[in-house]
Amino acid sequence: MYKPLTRFTDFISWALKQYREIMEYTTRNFPFRIVDTQRSTRTGETLFTIQFVGKSTVFKMSADQLAEDDDLIQGFAPRDVKKIIKASLIKPKLTVVQGGAQQTPYKIIAKNFERKQAKPSYVIEQVLENQTITKTVHLDEMTQSKEILLKFSKQDIFEIAYTAGANSILHAQDDIARKEHPSQ
Repeated sequence: MYKPLTRFTDFISWALKQYREIMEYTTRNFPFRIVDTQRSTRTGETLFTIQFVGKSTVFKMSADQLAEDDDLIQGFAPRDVKKIIKASLIKPKLTVVQGGAQQTPYKIIAKNFERKQAKPSYVIEQVLENQTITKTVHLDEMTQSKEILLKFSKQDIFEIAYTAGANSILHAQDDIARKEHPSQ
């Protein structure tokens, strides 16, 4: 009558023992873990909150500092190391303007649609050291160069990519309609 209960308690004991062994292994081999990630809007730098595994002690370090310290980075699990390296490599392209504020070199001011050419275009502003240049650029020109796209803010890149995707869908629908009804 008590054999199923004994088997169950034996299984629970075994599972707890396995869990403890895994936790001990993790604590021994990877004593640190990332518990929070913050990105500074002012500098674009990523700041990690790091916890000692099994303790409530935390400290903060930037991704660049962590990536440079080989001894410290070995104390993280592979997933956390990947986060650290990625954050230290990916930096926004920022330029310093008067007053100490930082911004991306290009900024979208307006979005236009030219009916004659059936193409969207953007009015962009380029900030140089002592002047601001405003020019109109077609969507095709902007999407051809990855280097140009990386000089925009993330929000502007999203806007450009969304418009490019919607535009390609419209062109595909027009092509399908022309193939189905060639006489029109």
